[in-house]
Amino acid sequence: MQKDNTSNVESHCKLSSETPTLIDRFPTKPSQEHHEQFMRQVIDVLLKEAVFQGTSNDSLVIEWMEPESLMALLGEELPKNPESDENLIKLIKNVVRYSVKTGHPHFINQLFSSLDPYGLVAQWVTDSLNPSVYTIPGRQW
Repeated sequence: MQKDNTSNVESHCKLSSETPTLIDRFPTKPSQEHHEQFMRQVIDVLLKEAVFQGTSNDSLVIEWMEPESLMALLGEELPKNPESDENLIKLIKNVVRYSVKTGHPHFINQLFSSLDPYGLVAQWVTDSLNPSVYTIPGRQW
């Protein structure tokens, strides 16, 4: 005969707002106070420099830089300590600036098309709601 553990499981699953959870210990847990301004700044950079300037006929498909110079600019290794929000925004701006703009009208390739604004927003929605990116091995859909 199988013992009913329902009440035991329920008591372990009920958490009050004062009960710290595992995610509370992660420094990257979203906090409006600490992350909203940073995220808005990043979105502004992406909209202005990647989405609109990066797909403009007046911009370059790529702003070329020698690999050694690019490594010096971006850094050759991951830093041992966390970067400040300001440094992350500078890094993002440089990544956007020196990346190939595959959504640019002069970038011609059978695997790429122009940037789809609705698809981009849909990706932001799905990534905001479900940040996991995994597959189930052996599963055929």
